[in-house]
Amino acid sequence: GLIVASLAGAVIGAVLLLATPTRMFEQLIPVLLAIATVLFGFAGRITQWMRARAQARGKGEWKMSVTSVPLVLPISVYGGYFGAGAGTLLLGALTVATGGDYRRANVAKNLVSSLNTVAASVWFIVHGAVSWPQTLAMMAGCLIGGFCGAHLSRRVPQEFMRWVVIAVGLLLT
Repeated sequence: GLIVASLAGAVIGAVLLLATPTRMFEQLIPVLLAIATVLFGFAGRITQWMRARAQARGKGEWKMSVTSVPLVLPISVYGGYFGAGAGTLLLGALTVATGGDYRRANVAKNLVSSLNTVAASVWFIVHGAVSWPQTLAMMAGCLIGGFCGAHLSRRVPQEFMRWVVIAVGLLLT
């Protein structure tokens, strides 16, 4: 379900990107980045609130999974539409789903982001919407960044990385 939601959502997002005016794209991105950053920054509190709410309603322990299709599908649509901010949004939602565990959320984020990128890229290539020199430079940067980021995430303290993600999200917003 996670793989299907990631791929289908990204294709839907890519279709929307090619169909919407540039001005709409420019207006949506700061709002979506701000929401993602706030979600990530308050993931622990949101998780606690949702658990308390579920218990108060007599529904027992609240659980959300990183493989939840209703969680991953809309974020994958966003990822296909604007991949640059999708990592922050995914990390925010998945951190809530993991109860604040940055490392588990980051692993799931990397899988979903990779699937989103592949699906949207294939759509853009098929529809002739790719500028190849810039694309090849971005691909090289993503490979190097992904490799370095994976090693850093295992060595750098979780709380420090949380603040780095929040700072970058605010800066991008």
